[in-house]
Amino acid sequence: MSIRIRNVMLLLLAICVIFLCAAGSAESAQEELSSPDFDMEVSVGYDGLMTYGKVMPVKVTIRNFGNDLEGTLGLNAYVSRKEYDRYEMEVAVPAGSQREFTLYVSVYTRQDSFTAELVQDGKVICTGTGKQKTVVNPSAMLVGVLSTRPQSLNNLNIDRDNDTLARYEQWKTIPLTAETFPEERRALASFGMLVIDDIDPAALSRKQQEAMDEWLKGGGILLCGGGSNAGRNIPYFSTYTGMTLEGMTTSDSVTDGLEKLLGRRADGKKISVSLAEYSGQPLARDAEDHGLIYRTAVGRGRIYTAAFEMGEPRLNSENLMHFFWQQLLAEHDQDAYSSAMYSGSDEPSAGTVMAGSFVSIPARSHLVTGLIIVAGLLVLCCVCWWILKKNDLRQWMWAVIPLVSILAAVGILFLSSGAETNRPLAVVAENIIQDNSGVITSYVGINAAVPSYGRHSYSMEGNELKARMYDYVDYDEDEDNERRQPDSLRMSYTTGGESTVSVESTYAWDMIGLETERDPGIHGMIEGEAWMEDDGLHAEIINGTDANMADGFLITSYGYAAVKALAPGEKADVLLEKRTVDPSSSDVEMGTLYKNNKNIYEFISAASSYKPEGVQLSTEEKEERGLLYDMVSNAIDVVRRAQGNSGYRSYEASVFMYCAKPSGVQAPELKADGERIEKKRNVSWLTASVPFSAVGRTGMVFRSPGMDRPVLVTTGETLMPIEGAYEEDSKQDSYYILSNNPTFLYTLEGMEGAKLNSLRVVLDAWYSEQARVFVLNVEKHIWEEIRLNEDVRNPERYLDEKGRLYVQFRTDSMDMYSDIPTPMISLEGRLENAEN
Repeated sequence: MSIRIRNVMLLLLAICVIFLCAAGSAESAQEELSSPDFDMEVSVGYDGLMTYGKVMPVKVTIRNFGNDLEGTLGLNAYVSRKEYDRYEMEVAVPAGSQREFTLYVSVYTRQDSFTAELVQDGKVICTGTGKQKTVVNPSAMLVGVLSTRPQSLNNLNIDRDNDTLARYEQWKTIPLTAETFPEERRALASFGMLVIDDIDPAALSRKQQEAMDEWLKGGGILLCGGGSNAGRNIPYFSTYTGMTLEGMTTSDSVTDGLEKLLGRRADGKKISVSLAEYSGQPLARDAEDHGLIYRTAVGRGRIYTAAFEMGEPRLNSENLMHFFWQQLLAEHDQDAYSSAMYSGSDEPSAGTVMAGSFVSIPARSHLVTGLIIVAGLLVLCCVCWWILKKNDLRQWMWAVIPLVSILAAVGILFLSSGAETNRPLAVVAENIIQDNSGVITSYVGINAAVPSYGRHSYSMEGNELKARMYDYVDYDEDEDNERRQPDSLRMSYTTGGESTVSVESTYAWDMIGLETERDPGIHGMIEGEAWMEDDGLHAEIINGTDANMADGFLITSYGYAAVKALAPGEKADVLLEKRTVDPSSSDVEMGTLYKNNKNIYEFISAASSYKPEGVQLSTEEKEERGLLYDMVSNAIDVVRRAQGNSGYRSYEASVFMYCAKPSGVQAPELKADGERIEKKRNVSWLTASVPFSAVGRTGMVFRSPGMDRPVLVTTGETLMPIEGAYEEDSKQDSYYILSNNPTFLYTLEGMEGAKLNSLRVVLDAWYSEQARVFVLNVEKHIWEEIRLNEDVRNPERYLDEKGRLYVQFRTDSMDMYSDIPTPMISLEGRLENAEN
């Protein structure tokens, strides 16, 4: 008998092992559930093409053969090997019809198939599965092509096999149609560039046009084709460019004009191409002086209008057109190009500040109420004890007193359940940032909490919230690297009505981080200018918005100063006065100019803690002032990213920021689990980038570090620069091997007739131990060594008639890997013929 039982147990164990192995090796695809009343078709990405880390569409077609349907469409997108996000949409499909719905999802790890579920009354009634055909490298810039012949623009594709410029960048074209063009900005933000060649954008839906408008103003690059099809798209974009179509012509010297724009030698090849003639000032012309390329700034974005068709086959068969736009953008529009190359990342926004740990929410004190209840309970117990004693019923004391206490406790719990202290709360921090192009964006950071643990949903009226999560990648992989289906829900998004995000709270009052971007409703822009004079740094701040600005600050790399409250249209004059300061002191004084021993973050910190003498700040004012450091610091990051200067050395470059609290800015209604959050604290600061002028009102010249970006040039055997041999634009976060003798060219415009007093090459101090700095004497044509971070007097001998300055680095170190970041320069002098 025991042997039989043992055999049965072994058989059951073997069956379990087989099932476990089968489950472990199973693909992550879910089994489809069919229904005779419904049919579902799932299409992933753009005609099967998708990538990771960016917002991608999943289109679901539902055919209803039964009765009217109202339900929820859901889909899981993998975040890691263990976690997934769920995307849901409320849908309605009338009987006997079909509807198409698009879920915009972000996938962060390998997912071979996508199963959409149709849910009704909490039950899955039908499923459909789709698979992608191609996965694009996540680092590639996606180029959306809206054209009737998108294959003619395949020359724009750049990968490791055809990287002509060796910039280690990848471009991937994605054909778009009126049906596949995104309707949401966050989906369109996955594209760094759009090409519209022979299609009228007016044929797009209103939502698609609005999304394109937001995308363009937010930093997108749009290439608009011309030629014989110019009449189809140029009129639509004239509202942005101001250009009109004035006629047509032909040219056989287009490639010569384009090569000249890139600084390349023209090959003289004749290719006859139709050209559209526009009003406006072109960047490039052909031999007959016809315009070829026109550029228009739109917010942070750009429109490049071509006189020729973007898909012109005779032109695109030339190797020049494979890298033309890449080189043009890299050399002539690096800020916009850098922003486009790294667009679409679904990471937390650089401008968002989470204020939950800094700001308190005042609530009505319940101490008095609690004391009254306790006192009442004591009185009630004493009365009961007196009654029982008087009637000689003290034997019931053991039952009466606990019963009274229980009833009182129930009453207290009932009262507290509806009390103010038991309601959801939120702290909303709006970091309103105006960048160099004048575009104002509000980066909203929310810390919300509810009085219970579990999964809770959050929504903000008119905005789509995103939960701030950092655990995208799971590094705890099994040794056998088996793939398995994630089984832990991280968060879920619901669209189709009121957009909500649901997140798990691990305990009561767990602070959940949420974020979104919105238009703060401030019209106009902060205007002004900063410049250097003999007595210090001057600035003029003009409130060109329709909002009142409270007392604020001008914060720069050279110090900080108070700025008075500004009504709309009002102006303030600010001065950082040149004074004698102790360079060893860590203290900073407001209104004082510091040039050599401080960085802007010290001045942000000083402004955050500053209070006028004799003024007592309230607790709320102190808390709001405490957010100033994070607000301005994040604003600097946002501005620098838009400029392509997001490197770690950003604290060295000169920065000029105006910050103040605007009036009338109120975040939209915020809800938790469908209930309006009444206990909400709003904190907002506006930070605007102030442009700096290299020439002051009296003619003083001061080029601050970071305002002049160099290019890396090629040198010959004698270490002399080769004329016109530019390797690439130098970025703020690039590094260069010292043993290669990196040589940089600065082109300083507007210096004709200037008497220069001093020149300084700026790098971190520790580089002086291994780096030697040389500047080219253009008069004697020799390199002269100077000291890093120290002034060189009378530097006119280093600038030629075109304002070109060459700086070269060498080293005596035997370390072949010693390197330096991109250097910066500071130049001082005076224009002799300047008007006062």
